[in-house]
Amino acid sequence: MATVAASSRWTPVLQLVHVTDLHVKQMTANPAHALTGKGRVLARFAQRWLERNNAFGWDDGTQGHYPLAPESFRRFLQWWRGFDRQWRDVPVWLVDTGDRTAFGDDASIQAGQQHLKLWQKALGNCPVRSLYGNHDAWPGTLPGLLPGSITAQRTRLGALDEWNPGNWLGSPLSVALPGSSARIELFALDSVCWSAISNTRAVGRIDARAMELLVARMRISAAAGTHGLRILAMHHPLAFPWEDSEVRAAGVFSAMKLLKDEEHARRLRNDKNDPVDFGPLVHLVLSGHTHLAHPATGLHGDVVDVHQGLLSPWQLQLVGGSLMLNKSRRAARQMTPPGAAAAVRDHDRFVPSTVDGTNCQAQILRFSASPDHPGALQMVRVPVVSVDGSLYEPGEPDGLTLHYATP
Repeated sequence: MATVAASSRWTPVLQLVHVTDLHVKQMTANPAHALTGKGRVLARFAQRWLERNNAFGWDDGTQGHYPLAPESFRRFLQWWRGFDRQWRDVPVWLVDTGDRTAFGDDASIQAGQQHLKLWQKALGNCPVRSLYGNHDAWPGTLPGLLPGSITAQRTRLGALDEWNPGNWLGSPLSVALPGSSARIELFALDSVCWSAISNTRAVGRIDARAMELLVARMRISAAAGTHGLRILAMHHPLAFPWEDSEVRAAGVFSAMKLLKDEEHARRLRNDKNDPVDFGPLVHLVLSGHTHLAHPATGLHGDVVDVHQGLLSPWQLQLVGGSLMLNKSRRAARQMTPPGAAAAVRDHDRFVPSTVDGTNCQAQILRFSASPDHPGALQMVRVPVVSVDGSLYEPGEPDGLTLHYATP
């Protein structure tokens, strides 16, 4: 399919700053502190074993954030907002797709919230959508060490307005497209597995009821004649070129991956045609979780040129890398500068199949509309990268054409 031609009539409509996997770790955060007596002894033993073997990616998930990174990223956003005159007054959304903390402790949750507020202010007090991730569901320690507390943690997180899944669905972020009734809308789903053992393995799960509520919301949009580009935020990727070693703990147990991901992909691409003639339920999925950006490079042309698992030709999954993660000592020894960490995975179901393991990264998505091309949007993606969180810089942009109406 031919790419929509560049035109001076393309009008900027939205700038989306996507961050994920902050892994904020306050000084008071310690997995043994949440336990007492024999439990604390067990926790210390388990922690030493996990650190020694880096089981379930323990090192990468619990090292916490670079101390200088939050302020450094704030300065970058403040500079970025005023850098390009054409985009200076265009609406901005700040979207965080989970794992704000390393251990889910209250101090780290609150510190992460303060970081988001500072970034929001740097972006002109823009709207924010924040999700929790599997690490935020930790009750201050590894869930498997305190299995009875993960339910209470779920209640505690859901009591926060910003982390109430009902608000994600009932109040989607939305911006109108000029000269039409179409809109860009952002919805979100909880992909955290609320089982202590499964959460320890970092697998994801979408509740069937939550999926049906999303479908019901789309039926309302269809009945009202609302159309446009629909974005879905979730912590676990719906489509990602996993390697076998990443999704099988000890070669046997499921790990990291979203359970029943192919079933959910079929539902979101709307194989059941429900709502009728609605097209895909969502066109763009934003996630984190992997600590690897995907696709790293190679977005160009039209969305139909990208192939990602069972997603339809009109859908795109973008996975963001961790924003300010202080990775393990083992990973630090292999640290590479931004732009040198991209690798192509041998995966025939993903084109492009590139991933990027740069320590600190985010992505800014810019959407433009044109009256000459109804049903289409141009999306430019600008990576934001840093080696150690002390200085964030924009990388080389890429992008493609998205469609919210079948050409």
